[in-house]
Formats: sequence, C-alpha cells, structure tokens
Amino acid sequence: MKFKKVKKMLILRKGKKVQELLNKEKAVLSEDDLREVTTALLAFEKEQNPVDDNAEKKKFQSRMNPALDMLEKAIQSKDVELMKKRISEI
Repeated sequence: MKFKKVKKMLILRKGKKVQELLNKEKAVLSEDDLREVTTALLAFEKEQNPVDDNAEKKKFQSRMNPALDMLEKAIQSKDVELMKKRISEI
C-alpha cells in the first residue's frame, strides 16, 4: 500500500497532464490530439530528466573539435586519401 502512495506522489504535474490526455475517451485521435500528447510527453521528459544544454554542448564540442581540426589539416594538405580517412573517423 505504501508503494502505491509513493508512486502516485512521484507523478508530477506534467505527468498528470500526459495521463489526462491519454485517458481521453476518443475512438480516434486527431492530429491536434497527438500533437498535444507529444508536447506533454516532451515536457514530462524534461521534467523527469533535466539536461544541462550548455554542459552537453561543451561535451560535444570537446569531442568534435579535435576531429574537425584534423580534417581541416587534411583538407589543407590536399591529400585526398587522408581526407577520406579523417571523414570516416568522424
């Protein structure tokens, strides 16, 4: 019994909105209904799993910049085989 109470408490506002939309009694969902459910699901996902966009961007840049630098050097060298190799590494 306690587990059910805790589980209900964990469903936050955006989760409740998703549940309400999914519980609509309709035989056929319109495109607008699906769009509304999708929007609510995306908001719920962000609420449950927040992401620091700036940190993710820096992480991506730290991985991509060295590879792009090597590709740029390969292009400047005009060595086609080296260019192909660098592109395949990316």
